[in-house]
Amino acid sequence: MMLLEADAVVIGGGPAGYVAAIRLGQLHKKTILVEKDNLGGVCLNYGCIPSKILVTAADMFWKVGRLDRFGIKVQGLFMEFKQLQNWKRKVVGESEGWYSLFA
Repeated sequence: MMLLEADAVVIGGGPAGYVAAIRLGQLHKKTILVEKDNLGGVCLNYGCIPSKILVTAADMFWKVGRLDRFGIKVQGLFMEFKQLQNWKRKVVGESEGWYSLFA
C-alpha cells in the first residue's frame, strides 16, 4: 500500500470539491482529491448538462415540427436518438477538459 502525504484531502470531485481542491493548490497546499466516480459530479456527468442537451434537442424538434405556421414545410422530420446520445457524450467529454487543472 502506498502512503500519501498531503496538507488537505477533499472528498468529492463535484462542483464544490474540485473548486476547493483548485483553491487549495493555488494556496500551495498539497491536496488530494478523492472521487469514487468521474470528476465533475452528478451535474456534469448525469444531471444538469446531459439533461439540458436532451431538453434542448426535444425543444428544437418541437419547434421545427411547427414551422408550417410560418409557411415553412419540413418533410420527414426524424430524431435519431443514437446520434443525440453521441452528441451528449461528446459535450460531456469536452467538459472534462478541466482535469488538466489538477496536474
